[in-house]
Amino acid sequence: MTHFQLYDFSSNSGITNPNAVTPESYLSPGGKAIFEAMWKTAAYNQELYEPFTANPRDITFLHTRTWRLQNGSFPARIDFRRPDPTTNDYDYTLFDPNDILIETGTVQLQPKGSSFPKIDLRPSDGEPSRLGLYDIVSNTMRIRWSDPGTARPSDLSDASIYTTR
Repeated sequence: MTHFQLYDFSSNSGITNPNAVTPESYLSPGGKAIFEAMWKTAAYNQELYEPFTANPRDITFLHTRTWRLQNGSFPARIDFRRPDPTTNDYDYTLFDPNDILIETGTVQLQPKGSSFPKIDLRPSDGEPSRLGLYDIVSNTMRIRWSDPGTARPSDLSDASIYTTR
């Protein structure tokens, strides 16, 4: 994981210095192009929620990252929430196109192996898990799920496409 920030030495607040800022607005057009190229290849499990260059340094938990469906057949909106920054645990909430709650539960992530990182959604109502694969580049996520209780997909063909801000 790489963290980009411009540090404010007038504060002695340590790593959570609230005056530190993202360097994006200080980069030249060429620097922005290089930064975007690097950022697009960044891979980090917490991308469901973080790191995004625009995350505030004084972010507080509980915090939610919303992903909205651009193309595909999965729910219209997925919210991922990381309740405790000291663990790699996440909660999820699925919504239909009218922002009506469909399902809640917990997320289990498995690091990137021979293909794409694995993601399992475990519904809070005890129904079978949805097994999936995902990939995040910049603010776009490709994600493909199995039907509840069936085998994990083997690739990202026909993946649903989500974006976040």
